[in-house]
Amino acid sequence: MLYPAIFVSAILVFADVLDNFVLVRYLSSNAGTETTSMKIYNTARAAPTPALNAIATLILVSSFVVVIAGWLAYRKWGRSDGEDTGLGAIATM
Repeated sequence: MLYPAIFVSAILVFADVLDNFVLVRYLSSNAGTETTSMKIYNTARAAPTPALNAIATLILVSSFVVVIAGWLAYRKWGRSDGEDTGLGAIATM
């Protein structure tokens, strides 16, 4: 029960960090600094370009790769031999 909660919270944190451009703009020394999410949003409002589509595709594919890799790792190390060797083993220590 612990591992799915940690997995879902990691996905939510990843989504929050992806959209958290306010902190980056606050900490950057140059006021003209533009994060990737802001660049995509501003370009999509003006006129979509092939570069915008490529960046959005890379972000989407990388998100899928992270989710699939986590799922495969869970299947491999989660309960491969019947005993709890994943995060559940750590939680019961």
